[in-house]
Amino acid sequence: MISDADFDEFCVRRTAAVDAFLVAVRDGRRDEWITEFYGRPPFGISDGSIIDDIITRADEFSVGITICPECGRLYRQREQETNEWDCYVPEPE
Repeated sequence: MISDADFDEFCVRRTAAVDAFLVAVRDGRRDEWITEFYGRPPFGISDGSIIDDIITRADEFSVGITICPECGRLYRQREQETNEWDCYVPEPE
């Protein structure tokens, strides 16, 4: 889940990073880009996997959300990579 306030920034970062990779590929600098992005020499990885990694890294905004199948409560993760959740109880009908 990404808040409305953060979604635009997420899209800007994601698009800029994918554009930079595609320019590097077009200009014959794919291996150089891989070394810079991953912090190690080039290795066997597809362009699709690289783009997936770019999108994953650009996402500093989303948090987990889950619904309890027994009680219907919604749990929203407070911050990425934490195990702290806020609980929301459905309003009675």
